[in-house]
Amino acid sequence: MASRGMSSNNHDTSIAMAKALLPLTLTGGFLGVLSTAWLRAVNSNVPSPYMDEIFHIPQAQQYCASDFYTWDPKLTTPPGLYVFSLLLKPATRAGCTAAELREIGAVALAALLVVCYFLRRSLSGDGKRVNRSWQVAHEALNVCLFPPLFFFSGLYYTDVLSTLVIVVAYFAFQRGAGGASVGGGLLAYGLGVVGLVMRQTNVFWVGVFLAGMEWVRTCTDMAAKGPTRGGQGKDASLIERVLGPYTRGELHDPSIEEAGPLDFLYCLISIGISAVSHPIIVISRLWPQIALLLSFGAFVVWNGGVVLGDKSNHVATLHLTQMLYLWPFIAFFSFPLFLPTVITALSPTFPRASTLAWALLAIALSLVIVHFNTLIHPFTLADNRHYMFYVFRYTILRHPLIKYALAPIYILFGWFVLRTLYRHEPISFGTTTGLQETRRQGKPSCSAMQKSERNPAAETKTSFALIWLLTTALSLITAPLVEPRYFILPWVIWRLHVRPSHGSLASVSVEWTRLWGETLWFLVVNVGTCAVFLGKEFEWASEPGRVQRFMW
Repeated sequence: MASRGMSSNNHDTSIAMAKALLPLTLTGGFLGVLSTAWLRAVNSNVPSPYMDEIFHIPQAQQYCASDFYTWDPKLTTPPGLYVFSLLLKPATRAGCTAAELREIGAVALAALLVVCYFLRRSLSGDGKRVNRSWQVAHEALNVCLFPPLFFFSGLYYTDVLSTLVIVVAYFAFQRGAGGASVGGGLLAYGLGVVGLVMRQTNVFWVGVFLAGMEWVRTCTDMAAKGPTRGGQGKDASLIERVLGPYTRGELHDPSIEEAGPLDFLYCLISIGISAVSHPIIVISRLWPQIALLLSFGAFVVWNGGVVLGDKSNHVATLHLTQMLYLWPFIAFFSFPLFLPTVITALSPTFPRASTLAWALLAIALSLVIVHFNTLIHPFTLADNRHYMFYVFRYTILRHPLIKYALAPIYILFGWFVLRTLYRHEPISFGTTTGLQETRRQGKPSCSAMQKSERNPAAETKTSFALIWLLTTALSLITAPLVEPRYFILPWVIWRLHVRPSHGSLASVSVEWTRLWGETLWFLVVNVGTCAVFLGKEFEWASEPGRVQRFMW
């Protein structure tokens, strides 16, 4: 009887696993058909190396020939892509022709789908439900269909593989990898090193981003242990009463739905005070990230700079407008996800007056940045094969005042992007008091009570949004050149944290519209850009007979 019961349990478990993996299998098949078709089209129409491939492919072929000492001085990134290609060669039985090397991107994209699926399940908190598995698989598919990412999966570029490594490192963090244990710390450090050998700017994601997230997790653990609340009596100073909880690891970290602009400042202060108050714990829990930053610093000193080659055209600089360009970039690709935000903005419950002052301040700050820090790299204006050439030509270079007129648009799109991280509740048009106003009165709102009944993992905390913003800023404002590829990782991490609508039949309909709208939009953009790349050939007068193509 016992063996029969065990057999039944194993059978039920197998069925449950099959049902959970079925969405991933089907979406993987769909992505495989698309990526294979794109790869074959590229190899048929563009058999020779194109654009940056003229540097990457010969270098990879040097590695395939076991020549690890020849290095093209025009290459700026470390040799991670070529090492991976060499390691995968025996497994895939592929050679080192241009067509075979391009397969690395398709393989990495398929792996990215799998990792995004399991990472999204972990982040959503309720992904174990079969019905949610279909939605999670759909979300993972949309990440892989992200046009700049999907496009480069058909070429021999670092982008897809580099993105995969960072997402794997983040997934490992979510599964507990970190300085809390020796094994977890070594895994975090090892994945970080792999990320660094793919691309130098990954240091901000494996070093700064994961360090911030690890410290938030550490503070959560400390607070859960019930620290002593001494010094809170009548005789305690005001500073002790206000900042005392921060010194014990209790962060100011409300959900982003409940947070205002000042909450981001308070969250940053609480993180800083808690870290300064526990230096030994910082070292013991953040040692993998600290070791990574020290390793990267040693490399920079040894190399004489961040990039390996072509140092004169890749000098780090302060380029603050990159953070302004990020918002329309995300808005262009992800506008289908803004539907609940638009509905909320049109609702009478939307606190317009409470946000107007902050919006005006943000616009004023962006105008100052635009005036003093609008930088246009010579490469942007010298190469009409990239879409950014036309974006700049027909916007801020069209008229001197256009760059100032775009400031309010940057702020509006930025507001949309952050609000999309909310877990949207069903909209009630009959109430007149918003969530923040209800909280100020000390009364729990209906939405707040609903949140208290849900898994906390379903909420996006202020700390994540803050750490994501800081990491994105560090990775972008140091780059003088504006390229869509630089925005891939910020978008991917943001998209993995976008919360679904839920709670009613109307919300399910909204979520269905959002996801399928995003899918269809990505397919339209991909078909358009891929077709233009393959079919819209032209020549430069200075290089007759050499075919040029449009690309990201």
